[in-house]
Amino acid sequence: MQEVLLVEVVDLDSAAVVHGSAELADRGPARDRVVRALRRRWPVAAGLVVLLLVGAVAAGVRARDRVARLAAQPGVLAPLDPSLHEVWREPMRGWGQLITVGGDILLFGPDEHQAAAVVSFDGITGRQKWSAPLPEMPGRGDVRCVALGGARPADAARVACRVLPVSSVGADEGPAGPATLVVLDASTGRRVAQHRLDSVNVSIVPFGSDLVLTEVGADGHATVQRADPITGQVRWTFRSAQPLRSPSGPFWFDPSVQHGVIVANGPVTWAFAPDGKVLGEWHLQGGDWSVTGGWGLNVTVLPDGRFAVGESGGVGLTDADYGTVSTTAARDGFRIPGPVLSPSVDDGSAPGILFTVPTGHLGAIAFDFGTGKRMWESNWAHVGGALVLDGRLIAMTGGRLLAVDARSGRQLWSVEVPRGNYGEQLFTDGRVVVVPMYDPDRGAVLTAFAAADGREQWMASLPAGTNHFEVSNHRLVALTDQDLVALG
Repeated sequence: MQEVLLVEVVDLDSAAVVHGSAELADRGPARDRVVRALRRRWPVAAGLVVLLLVGAVAAGVRARDRVARLAAQPGVLAPLDPSLHEVWREPMRGWGQLITVGGDILLFGPDEHQAAAVVSFDGITGRQKWSAPLPEMPGRGDVRCVALGGARPADAARVACRVLPVSSVGADEGPAGPATLVVLDASTGRRVAQHRLDSVNVSIVPFGSDLVLTEVGADGHATVQRADPITGQVRWTFRSAQPLRSPSGPFWFDPSVQHGVIVANGPVTWAFAPDGKVLGEWHLQGGDWSVTGGWGLNVTVLPDGRFAVGESGGVGLTDADYGTVSTTAARDGFRIPGPVLSPSVDDGSAPGILFTVPTGHLGAIAFDFGTGKRMWESNWAHVGGALVLDGRLIAMTGGRLLAVDARSGRQLWSVEVPRGNYGEQLFTDGRVVVVPMYDPDRGAVLTAFAAADGREQWMASLPAGTNHFEVSNHRLVALTDQDLVALG
């Protein structure tokens, strides 16, 4: 057996050593060797300690950054637990449209008696704060409201509503006249402005404290405007060079704002810079109304300003024909087989990956965002809602909830989700993934699964008749045919 000498260093500089054997005092050379060895190894040990501390600090910073990113996303829920229950309930309006303004929930549209109004509720208590009637829409019609935001607090306290009356005579139904733009003070419901619009097919989307309005006039020309909704001052106007003729009458453009770019999507799609500069114009390959060219254009603005553009629904189109990711409207970038899959929540843990959903077959395909190189391909049955959490892509796939490694595509876990999943919806608070599903004993329930391994954590009953969910103020809101139900 080899003799082992245990020592405790008190002061390396003075070489004072405490030990378990009195003989060490008489072992000058041995003592010196021990001291020299300890002096050599001390910097290494200190370096390891520093590395561990730096690693711990970096991990803490990453964790805080992730929490901050999640908290900033409106689709992330506040922490959930099995006590989830109905907090308050209010009658539904219209088709269940709602928006969130500050801590309030606004419902808009006709009630059961066809009286149109915008109604504001406290998002926590459900107490009604105000109701603003919309006499511009007697009886049937359509209301679309958006919350306005801006640099000033007053800018964020506005709500703009496009009100379109509809007449019904026998089997015929159509617009009863031009639309009206109504602007309300979101804190009181007081009407602060109203403007008569020239068209029956106006769509709106907020851009800071301004509005973007899209329409197609009686002459067939498309118009896009950015305007001040209070004063009506027009910042800029775009008018299409050629009229757009539809074989079935007037059509609508669907405007959106993506990464600061304004997109007006229709049979022709345009993208605009904030100052109105045209960044791109796209047409269906077979003509603006050609079935063989494609039924619809899909234009997605990516975070770096590139455009993912394709067309889906056309006769004879294959994955290879779908579209590209390009810097301009030239469609000269790398090819993609289907629309971009945009997770409803993304914690930033899968940077540089572009997820797509092929048009010609089932599944998902991931690309390197920079090079366009295909990283992996799945054979899922269907892709519904999706999340990115801790380096995992979590998705609803036709009766199953599964998670794959976002970088390799390797399946990490999978659980069965019985029928009743309300359009393949799923939600998260960053820790668990909650899925509406059907339980044979309890009926409609919300089931929570651990994002890490898919293990079931808890189950909570849902209000009877629930058919859809929204996230408002980081809380889950259930919609039935008749009511809006806040859960908490």
